[in-house]
Amino acid sequence: MLMSQTQSNSSRKILVILALSLFIIALILVIVSSMTPGSKRSLVSGSSSFADGYKAARDQAASFGFPGVSDPVTVLTGPVLEVKNGAVVIDTKIFVHEKVDGIGTKRVIALAKGGKVSLRAPMDQEKFAKAMKEFEAKIKNADPGTITPPAMYEDTEIKISDIAVGDTVMIEGDGSDLRLKASVEAKTIVVYKKPIISDMKTGEAPPMPVVDSTKSPTETKPSATSGSNTATPPPTEAN
Repeated sequence: MLMSQTQSNSSRKILVILALSLFIIALILVIVSSMTPGSKRSLVSGSSSFADGYKAARDQAASFGFPGVSDPVTVLTGPVLEVKNGAVVIDTKIFVHEKVDGIGTKRVIALAKGGKVSLRAPMDQEKFAKAMKEFEAKIKNADPGTITPPAMYEDTEIKISDIAVGDTVMIEGDGSDLRLKASVEAKTIVVYKKPIISDMKTGEAPPMPVVDSTKSPTETKPSATSGSNTATPPPTEAN
């Protein structure tokens, strides 16, 4: 009796092993068939290639509102990789895939006829302070919003040949979508040698005006500490 029960258990184990083996073989055959070129089968419904899947994922991301995924690109920025033949090659880092879109992130930038190249650099602190005084004098008698404060930088017109490898540029084209254009004729090229918020001598931001909340908006004064945005507290009365 005991021997009969042992034989029965052994037979069941063999059947289970055989069933599992057949299942694994069938699964392998399905996978191989789906990977065969020209096969009508696919493991992912509606996607028969990497490009189709990538485009579907990009469209889905765009529908969720992710910025820069499929929006038109009218301005390009990036580091300069090469300067040659009156043009520069930059790496834009825009959302494209070479195998899907037929183009990578590198772009050749030339200057359009009548275009302008500017070197943008931080304004000297003394010059900025003078500009702020002039702004404060004008704003006293001006309507709100009609006068803007001075920029913390200044532009100097240069030639495209003055651009060097390692510079960062921002270019604007003719207003059309530049996403898939290998070469662009720029209407404006702005060149940055270093961050525009730092001072060329100290590496600190120029002083900003401080507004005392107890006074009118026109009564402003520069901060005693460079870069400080803390209002001067009113004097404390002695007890």
